[in-house]
Amino acid sequence: MSLNIASTPFTSFSTTQNGPLGQVVCSEDGVRYCYVYNAGADALVVGDACSPYETTPALGHISSTVGTVFATGDGTDIATIPAGIAISAIPAASYGWIWCGGQSLTHTITTDASVVKGDPLVIDDGGVVVITGIAALTGHGFMGWALATDASLVLTGAILKGCCWDN
Repeated sequence: MSLNIASTPFTSFSTTQNGPLGQVVCSEDGVRYCYVYNAGADALVVGDACSPYETTPALGHISSTVGTVFATGDGTDIATIPAGIAISAIPAASYGWIWCGGQSLTHTITTDASVVKGDPLVIDDGGVVVITGIAALTGHGFMGWALATDASLVLTGAILKGCCWDN
């Protein structure tokens, strides 16, 4: 299946697959996006963090639904594996794009309201909210750095690195 970027804008979603799942595309400004299927029960909204879907894993299948996000651990700590950040709404059982790598000063990230410029960003156990701080790095999946301080529950400006499908 070929991917037609012109017919699949980064901010659109569809109930029909329009390209290969897990395909990573780099924009002209160096931001990387991954084409995904929301296999979870919950819709993604702009800024939601998401993880690979654990219930029936498949390339490009993601979720933000608690209990269905992919996590790994050592028997003591469980780290949610980050896939990326929703850049538009992606309803359950729909296809769309997530931000999975690179620097963006315009995409927003839903946070726990404690992110300060320069902080590491990690995905919480629920898979939706990005939290921060050195203590949060224990038992959580690292996904990048904050380029600004968040305003209430929204961070605008980050570098994503460490998301599972970003090369």
